[in-house]
Amino acid sequence: MNIAFLIDNSYAEQLCVTLASILKNDKYNTFFNIYVLDGGISDENKEKICRLKDFKPFNIEFIKIDISLFDKSPVRYHLKALNYARILLPSLLTCDKVLFLDCDLLVLDDLTDFYNEDFENKYACVVKERLSDESFFKRHIKELRLKSYFNAGVMLLNLEKMRNHNIQELCFKFLSEQPDKIILLDQCILNFAFNDNVKFIATRYNYQYKLNFSKKIKNPAIIHFVGKEKPYFGYAHPYENLYYHYLKLTPFRVSFFEFKRKMWKIFYPKFIKRIFIIQMCML
Repeated sequence: MNIAFLIDNSYAEQLCVTLASILKNDKYNTFFNIYVLDGGISDENKEKICRLKDFKPFNIEFIKIDISLFDKSPVRYHLKALNYARILLPSLLTCDKVLFLDCDLLVLDDLTDFYNEDFENKYACVVKERLSDESFFKRHIKELRLKSYFNAGVMLLNLEKMRNHNIQELCFKFLSEQPDKIILLDQCILNFAFNDNVKFIATRYNYQYKLNFSKKIKNPAIIHFVGKEKPYFGYAHPYENLYYHYLKLTPFRVSFFEFKRKMWKIFYPKFIKRIFIIQMCML
């Protein structure tokens, strides 16, 4: 099974946790080819990532990417220019298909059924973006002249078809000619380039969870922590303990006490700031 990730040094721990959750929940002794698009990962962190092979053997390749290609590209919200590197996948990889996964997620079930989805001659198998029904996004989707809009954090990509139709070139053309239409970086670009030629699959393969927003679903295969509130960023997150469950399987493991102390240290200033804002509003 081919799986691709995209990180810089700040997300090495999260990659290890996501990868540990994949290996732990593999039911069929699958052999994984892991491709890590390297936006600047230290040798020390690469060594830690590779140590997960002691848990279960897999092949891994770090592919250095040139972030300067996107120096002048628009960046919004908590996202980084690094995100744009996802549009390079058809030229960086030689395989015909790959499962791309963000690192702000946990895999809770075997991925075989997802990976074996029939593309039905589409560019990708994807899940609908959780924001796509909101009025603001409806206007954005109409502006892009699309009927639907998917989340690019989890994509089973038909790289062969993407190469045959020069999707990468189309993405760069859109980036250079219509930067004003880019809101969620490469996600907007890929939605435009694929032009609704995607297959939507079950939400359980990309359950996009956001604090105080998401409706719970039964048996999610992938929990994707969208937005800036992550279980490792100290937001008193309901999935903190689940994140720690997989963290302790990695070379980044710490004691439960140390993990909770770190989360509280991050969360406390945010908590005090919110209390202050509430008090000011009451004056």
